[in-house]
Amino acid sequence: MQIDPFFQVPQHAVMTSLGEAQLPLLFKEGDYSIFLFVVSKRKVESLLQGTGLRPAVTFGNRTFVALVMGHYSITSYKPFRFASLAISVERQFGFRPTSPWKEIFSRPDHRHMGFYFLNSLLDNQDMVTMGKEIWGFPHSFGGIQLAIEESRVRSLVECAHTRKTLFGLDSAGLRFWRMSALEFTMFSVRGNHILRTLFNTRCNLDLSLPLRFRLRLGDGQHPMVENLRLLGLDNRRPLLCLNTHQFQGRIHEGSVVENLDDAPPQSSSL
Repeated sequence: MQIDPFFQVPQHAVMTSLGEAQLPLLFKEGDYSIFLFVVSKRKVESLLQGTGLRPAVTFGNRTFVALVMGHYSITSYKPFRFASLAISVERQFGFRPTSPWKEIFSRPDHRHMGFYFLNSLLDNQDMVTMGKEIWGFPHSFGGIQLAIEESRVRSLVECAHTRKTLFGLDSAGLRFWRMSALEFTMFSVRGNHILRTLFNTRCNLDLSLPLRFRLRLGDGQHPMVENLRLLGLDNRRPLLCLNTHQFQGRIHEGSVVENLDDAPPQSSSL
């Protein structure tokens, strides 16, 4: 039997309301797309109020936000599709890296910056529950249709309760480069604690320029749609698109790095 060393790692049980979950969670096969937008830093800061986090990768009064979509078809738990809104962050009162831009390309366990989900929709209710209880991810349940074909991505995301459209996406790009995927350092807030989580990845990503891109927000009411609208992404064209049909990953249990109750007051210069 062929053995893949990437997935031959020690696992341990973590209790949830659904029973035991084995971590790290293994993503053995999946499709994955990232759409990178440039947005107002001030607007992102307003969405981070109360999290103890601030935008990390910035230039002037602008920063990046990523619309991330994928389908993990084979996992160590259950398959699911997802649509997430993510930003690069660092702790507001923690050590500030000299250059978050350089840290992106360093090992995930060496980084002080990371990535934070503003919103995340999943089409598997058990994964929604696990994500909330283990990591504090802002997961919610939704209907997600997703097709990733070479440099084209089509998706329709619906409210699970009303079946109203939250948003639809149709993108076609011109591929110009291929790169190895970066491993992720994730930040999340569970209760009053900031968690830092390592997310190891293995795949090649195709980089494409968006020749045609359409992101249309629907009538459905959801915090993710509200944030997409606040950031001005309705009918906006992304700076860059990244796709793969060979995504593999391991997401570990997070470590508490800060108690928000112990954070200095907002006026502090630390």
